[in-house]
Amino acid sequence: MGAGALRARWAGRHAAAGGRLEPLLVARMLTYLPSDQAPAVAAGHRSGTRPRRPAAPSIREKFLMNQSLARICKAGRQCLPVLLAAAVACAWSGAAAAQSVPSQPRENHFEITPFAGYMAGGGFKDPIDDSDRDLESEVDYGLFLNMNAGSPDRQYELLYSRQGTRIEGATPIDLAVQYLQIGGIVNFTDVQPVVPYFGLTVGATRFSPDGDLDDETRFSFSVGGGAKVPITEHIGLRFDARAFVTVMNSDSEFFCRSVAGAASCRIAVDSSTMVQYSATLGVIAAF
Repeated sequence: MGAGALRARWAGRHAAAGGRLEPLLVARMLTYLPSDQAPAVAAGHRSGTRPRRPAAPSIREKFLMNQSLARICKAGRQCLPVLLAAAVACAWSGAAAAQSVPSQPRENHFEITPFAGYMAGGGFKDPIDDSDRDLESEVDYGLFLNMNAGSPDRQYELLYSRQGTRIEGATPIDLAVQYLQIGGIVNFTDVQPVVPYFGLTVGATRFSPDGDLDDETRFSFSVGGGAKVPITEHIGLRFDARAFVTVMNSDSEFFCRSVAGAASCRIAVDSSTMVQYSATLGVIAAF
């Protein structure tokens, strides 16, 4: 439709309204409000039926409507109600359009996961009679720190875990076993709502016995996997099962102290590796 035809149409509506174009402009603006917010401007609303809403105005129609408003104000007519109605209509229409577009969930880049669980396995031997001296199964706890490696599918991981246990035997030894590891995990994010993952880390194991015995630190690595269960956008649960492998020297002895100028060791290593297994549950805080 050309500009002349549009002006003629608005002029005809102006004349039909008895020289008052403002109500028509108000009605025209109100038709673009959301149907649940627009007032009843036609008899069909009063009867409980909803009239079909016209298509949104084109850029040219908006321009000509603005020109009509400007001419009304210039002619000295009461245009304040029209301007207010138009402003309210535009504001409500903009809000409805914003609500109609679904918001995309924000991508989290970091995860902090404190956890607790149970650790079993591991052991040594007695340096005197070569009897087995196993580690008691006990609670372990710690922390996962994760950061996206370009995408949520792959993450860097820093792991700290601590177990307070005891070396069994005729003379038990209280022992703290600590793991500090760094590595990464792969999240299978295409599986929902539970996201499985697999990971590998490397680092060190520190054995700290009570008393005046020396601490020992050895190279270690871990292989693990589990599942993440999102609860909200920033909170979730993490189930983790993992094997920690500590590399040993099978001819070495642990937890030594000096007695009368000579070293006296309480524990001997019976294998080239020591393996412990853990199963934990953690709470994820993502941001």
